[in-house]
Amino acid sequence: MLPHFDTLLSQAKQQEAERRLLFTFARAEGGASGSSLAPVMCLDRPVAELDNFAALVAESRQFPQDWDLVFVASAGKDDAIDAALKQMAADIAGGHAGRYLAFNRDGIILDLSRA
Repeated sequence: MLPHFDTLLSQAKQQEAERRLLFTFARAEGGASGSSLAPVMCLDRPVAELDNFAALVAESRQFPQDWDLVFVASAGKDDAIDAALKQMAADIAGGHAGRYLAFNRDGIILDLSRA
């Protein structure tokens, strides 16, 4: 398992095919007994344009929405990015976030299968 986002990024940069990473930032809502995830913003970036997790967090601060987790998926350069981001947000809001990699605000991967 990947321990940190920067490990994922390093591995993605070694791939031959040009890839984009898709991000959906989400806020945890409700108490511990009834918590849910609410997507608050989405973005995509070519892998080559990403330096590290700290830079991604800094970029996220340009938006007014606060977030607790970021979900990550990968797409090819010719994939339908907008549709994929909308699907990610819908999946996360609908409780199907387990199909994406999830990281906390420190870039540490989370295992949502135990949540």
